Amino acid sequence: MKKILCFAVTLLAFTSLTFAQTNELTKEQLYRTKFNNYTFKELIETQSNLSKINKLLGFPDSIRKGKGGIGEGWVRYKFSTGFVLGFIDMNSAEFTIGINFIRASEITVKGISAKVGSSADTLLKNFTPITLSDGNKAIQFIPDGNTCCPITIRYTPQDNSITYITYKVDAKKLYTF
Repeated sequence: MKKILCFAVTLLAFTSLTFAQTNELTKEQLYRTKFNNYTFKELIETQSNLSKINKLLGFPDSIRKGKGGIGEGWVRYKFSTGFVLGFIDMNSAEFTIGINFIRASEITVKGISAKVGSSADTLLKNFTPITLSDGNKAIQFIPDGNTCCPITIRYTPQDNSITYITYKVDAKKLYTF
């Protein structure tokens, strides 16, 4: 009986380890990931075209432009909901690269939803947390194994409350879709 029980416990432990979700996202999983109820695919299809963004999200409350990056220019659209979309240009003539930055108040990734201010407990049960270079705790999702553009969900370790949700592309290692 002890052998059967030991085998069952070992099998259960192996099964739970085998089927635990990873922090890597396929392209399809990334496209289905929702930021503030908009899929990533819907957002990148705007390709920084303001009329497409207006149609999808409404008009941004502020638009900032600046220098720096591959094509030496960027633009950020900020909405009253706290939702921010950032774009970087490739050729300084047009912003054609699509989204390189998203800040959102909620996310649904791999079927699990999370909001800024809520508990990260469900995410922590299903995904592996990391410590960022600045010492903050986070759960990162890596699209197609490309570490230059993670989705980062920061949380405070004291109470596991989510403080920040971002998607950011390192412009030096630009990830194209």
